[in-house]
Amino acid sequence: MKGVDFNQMNNSILVKKNNKIHTNLCPDHPSNRLTLYVEDIDKYICTKCLIKNREQHFSHTILEIKDMYDTAQLDLDKSEE
Repeated sequence: MKGVDFNQMNNSILVKKNNKIHTNLCPDHPSNRLTLYVEDIDKYICTKCLIKNREQHFSHTILEIKDMYDTAQLDLDKSEE
């Protein structure tokens, strides 16, 4: 995850405003926000996508977008020391 530019993520899925993370809605389930990132296929999904496609995603590495941001922020903070 080093080098991830969270201001330039695919289709502006992740936007940081006032130190809060805002995500777009899932195109397949518009009432759900995209909160997960499937690393193996480089795709953002919602929890409903994960549940409906659990067989497809069973062996994939899935990260919460917020956790990705927090880890990247820690990496940035450490590099500035």
